[in-house]
Amino acid sequence: MRSRRSGRRVACDSGLRAMWLLGFAAAVAGCRDTAAPDPDRVKFLWFGNETETRTIGSLVRAFERDNPGCRVDLTTIEWNRYTEKVVTMMLGGRSPDLARMSLQHVARFHDLGALADVSSRFTPEELADFDPARLASCRVGDGLVGLPQSSIGLVVYYNRDAFRRVGVVPPPTVHDAWTLDEFADVARRLQTEGGMKYGWGTFRGFFSLMPFLYMYGGSLFGVDLTTPQFSSPPVLDAMEWFVDQHRRGIAPPTSWSQGGDNVDRLFVLGRCGMVIHGSWMISNYEKRIRDFDWGVTYLPRGLHAATNIGGENLVVFRTPRTTAAVRLLKYLTSADAVRTFCSRARFIPPRLSLLRGPFEYASRGDLMQVVLEQSRVFRPEWGREQSSPAFAVIADQL
Repeated sequence: MRSRRSGRRVACDSGLRAMWLLGFAAAVAGCRDTAAPDPDRVKFLWFGNETETRTIGSLVRAFERDNPGCRVDLTTIEWNRYTEKVVTMMLGGRSPDLARMSLQHVARFHDLGALADVSSRFTPEELADFDPARLASCRVGDGLVGLPQSSIGLVVYYNRDAFRRVGVVPPPTVHDAWTLDEFADVARRLQTEGGMKYGWGTFRGFFSLMPFLYMYGGSLFGVDLTTPQFSSPPVLDAMEWFVDQHRRGIAPPTSWSQGGDNVDRLFVLGRCGMVIHGSWMISNYEKRIRDFDWGVTYLPRGLHAATNIGGENLVVFRTPRTTAAVRLLKYLTSADAVRTFCSRARFIPPRLSLLRGPFEYASRGDLMQVVLEQSRVFRPEWGREQSSPAFAVIADQL
């Protein structure tokens, strides 16, 4: 986001939430696209930073060259206005045909009747190469409303200078990741020996909290994705460890309070030794950190390794141009297009063929390889949980 991206993924846009509360669902469900039905002209709605937008623009132009007669109207909207703008377009009978959408919003728009079921447009072979954990976020019931285009994940950013002072070397692979006890011990040493006010911290929201539940074998909902598991022993154990770290001051005690310490700022100022944050912060820290050397390493593990994966999907809206929208969708989520986009914009590719082999990034590949390796421990059932309507309600509160 780079600074805006954490907000993108941990909370629902306030404008969209207000519209739901005002009862716009029924109105939107009854809307129809009133634009001229040119079957080969696709309205494509997009959000993203400069690199992402420039890269998707080049891919769209390549699509138009490869598909004579097809035209794409690419419109970029600022993220903080994006979901509100989509709803406004729908209410005005001007729905986009294809749109970029953060995965936690997909089920909401489907429930409004806004998205098309395109499952019949894809063969099992065409879908087999997508990461099941990410493809789950495009499935609603038996339907398919789009495809994953890019993924983001979590890593531990650390102050290399502070690590040198205490003689700590980060784990060489995700399989060698510290246990939670080892991680807490390193954090405490960073305070007592490394000159850090806090040993570690993380940003507020469900995205950073869920890996701790998964490490303990917990989840917020049962296998039916509706039965709450909030008071199950694994969830309570995970929350006890997490809260205790903040209560003891190893992590900033007020960082999860409204208006409390911002761990991102504390890390940049050299006052927090480690921060669990998203892969989108790499370019952010490249610009902001000048006073110390830093790197990335793997999340700690509990019963097993865990992380969180989010990202964006391309979803198809219910308009007269579904066929053309699907044609563009297939092009932009092809292996070649995903490789180009994720390499240049530094995302995790959501295709298995790209995840399994060496993946080359245009810049900072050393850091992104850690992100990539960490992402491989994410499980499909975790993706299904976080894509459910019940989870979206809880995520808004976190």
